[in-house]
Amino acid sequence: MSAVHPQIAEAALKCQFVEDQKRLLPHLQALRYSSTFPDIFADTSMSVQQRREMDEDADAVLWPNAPKNVTWYDRILEMTRQQAEVGEVPLRWVFLMEHYIRQTMKCLKHGDLKLAIKYMGVYSHVIGDVAEPVHAICPEIIHQVIPTPDAFVGYDLHSGTENVMAPVDIVGYQPKRLGNTVQKAVMGAYVSLCECRQIGAAQMVPMAQATYAGDKESVIRHSSLAQNAAARAFADFIFTVLRLVDDVNHEAENQLDLRRYPWAHTHSDMLYGYQPVRDRSPIPYGMGKYEPLVVMDGGMEKPVQGLSMLPRLSPPFTSDRDRSVWVTYWLAPSAYQRFESRVASNPRFTDAMFPVRFTVELDDVPVFVSGDMGVDDSPQLISVALGNARWLTLKCNTVGNPTSEDVKRLSCAWAPHGVWADPKLIG
Repeated sequence: MSAVHPQIAEAALKCQFVEDQKRLLPHLQALRYSSTFPDIFADTSMSVQQRREMDEDADAVLWPNAPKNVTWYDRILEMTRQQAEVGEVPLRWVFLMEHYIRQTMKCLKHGDLKLAIKYMGVYSHVIGDVAEPVHAICPEIIHQVIPTPDAFVGYDLHSGTENVMAPVDIVGYQPKRLGNTVQKAVMGAYVSLCECRQIGAAQMVPMAQATYAGDKESVIRHSSLAQNAAARAFADFIFTVLRLVDDVNHEAENQLDLRRYPWAHTHSDMLYGYQPVRDRSPIPYGMGKYEPLVVMDGGMEKPVQGLSMLPRLSPPFTSDRDRSVWVTYWLAPSAYQRFESRVASNPRFTDAMFPVRFTVELDDVPVFVSGDMGVDDSPQLISVALGNARWLTLKCNTVGNPTSEDVKRLSCAWAPHGVWADPKLIG
């Protein structure tokens, strides 16, 4: 257990509006204490009575079990199986995000501020665990990347880096709203948790190196970066649930830019880093070079913002080779009403031999299929009603395959680069 969970929770609380702090600070100790849940109840042999003696509300506020035999959650477990071997997977915690948002709001609406604070505190622990560097990246991987010095054989890198008591300081941070409805807030919390995990993961290798070098100051500095990220994310959570209960500024935030929204699963070429690329089309084997993201508009190239997709370039170079690339996003049902984008083939790649075809799927069912689009074609507008879909998949495939002779002549330049311009959720 990280020893800084209470500090994370307190720092987040002290970033709130003055009037909100006045409401919540009388229950600061309950917030700090509940931020240590569920770790202090890790002994599963505890009786209900023993748990209640430690905290009368323990059974109410402790993490609920993950959904079982539920199709959408089973899919999350399956698609994140490989990610889970690497470290924390925020997508697996979306059920907790909704649970703690709704339970906190319910208590606030009924005037039970102390119980609301406890729900908040327990959720702060979720955030802290995901951001913790040694949770974000499995220590087994660190031992493979950085050989353990002889002097540290038998040293527990997990507890050694988790309990450094790094300071938490986010004074001056202005919390932001995660969403103006519960479902949008859940999606916002998912984005926030993904950002925490990424920041935490980035700290783990330098923390291990500093640990082995005896540089405790660097260990603490890197740990603080992760803990501060967790505190900011929890500050946003507190701010959001209070605004949702007060129903303040309900009309704002009605769009979500998919360029910034974490994907749940993707299938792309290694030369694009195995994922869609934002706002540019990298040149395969270009050593960091790229073409700007543009579409043809009235016979002229027009710069756009969006996602670039590169179908798989690998052999075999046969007529029946499937050259599809896709990205799948998890959606909170009914959070947004529509998906909109414009699709095209990037005209900067003039040697592209084939057109591309774009498909939009909701819960694995195709709801839009474009025509075959070449580099000279104007973009096609997509506007799709989302309904209660949980999964949005954007797919692009090459209509045609090169021969081995084509590849020898053009290398990777035969491949078209699909463009999803201004992809967003609306409503």
